[in-house]
Amino acid sequence: MKKAFVIAAAVLLIVSLSSCSGGSSGPVSSGGEESPSSSQSASIGDPSQPEASAQPEIPAQNGDVSINLPGDFFESDPDFDPSAYAQKQGFIGAAVNEDGSVTVTMTKERQQELLTDLREEIENAFEELAGGSATPYVTNITCDENFTHIVMEVEREAYEAAADMTPVTLGFSAMLYQKFSGQEPHCNITVKDAATGEAITNAVYPDAIGR
Repeated sequence: MKKAFVIAAAVLLIVSLSSCSGGSSGPVSSGGEESPSSSQSASIGDPSQPEASAQPEIPAQNGDVSINLPGDFFESDPDFDPSAYAQKQGFIGAAVNEDGSVTVTMTKERQQELLTDLREEIENAFEELAGGSATPYVTNITCDENFTHIVMEVEREAYEAAADMTPVTLGFSAMLYQKFSGQEPHCNITVKDAATGEAITNAVYPDAIGR
């Protein structure tokens, strides 16, 4: 998956979840077993269980995956062509539903490609945030394998003095991965004092959106 697709998908999730004021962005269903994924440098808590959701309007064939994407993502393209979009992204197909959402269907292999590349992008972003020039107060970021719990360790004084939006970035990154893996987007973000281990803030996404 190209990096441009990851960025576009992140925008999709931000727009859709923000417009829902903390609600989930749409149903996701997958055929076969859940795609495997490697764990990050630390495991924190248990992965959340996906919630039951309605079937998308394009049923997945045996072994294929269907994902429902919010219509908000495609509003900027008045000439949106689902067939061309599916071909460009390497999907089996795409169709616009009555509510304006778009259901895309892909093979499990294509889903795994997306998840592998997406995980790599997220892990690289975590590494850049920890001690990066824009966030020097962030000392370490760890998470469980499904991005349901992320812990960001910081230098407390510098963190509290900054207008920091890193937890929001972490939350959307996690929910993006979960969306394409077939989970219901849900991530607990804990910010801790690196020196004492004390929790500074805690937020659950998407519940925290719009507050």
